[in-house]
Amino acid sequence: MKEPILYQYTDNVIRAPVIDMKTGEQVDPAVFPRVEYSIGEFGGAKLLSLDLSSGISVKNNEFVIFIDDSLIDSSIIGRKRHQLVCWNLAGDKLPPIFSGDILINQVFL
Repeated sequence: MKEPILYQYTDNVIRAPVIDMKTGEQVDPAVFPRVEYSIGEFGGAKLLSLDLSSGISVKNNEFVIFIDDSLIDSSIIGRKRHQLVCWNLAGDKLPPIFSGDILINQVFL
């Protein structure tokens, strides 16, 4: 996944298909009862967290992460880490769908 750039004071959207690493085929995201998208510091402290009840939906067989403009304030500006993780039906947390660096740019009003 290419490193995304998000913008302060802007609604941001990230689309994330789920691909089975063994078969290379796309997995129906509806099979995951719990999903969490997080942005955090490099040391691990979470700055933002979204789930299926707030900010994450399923459209066209992929997760759509909607980050409302009100969620990115001046405390989140700069280079951070982000990830999307899912849980299976047995309640096990699975390896991240994606995890990596993200750049959040300041926008002047």
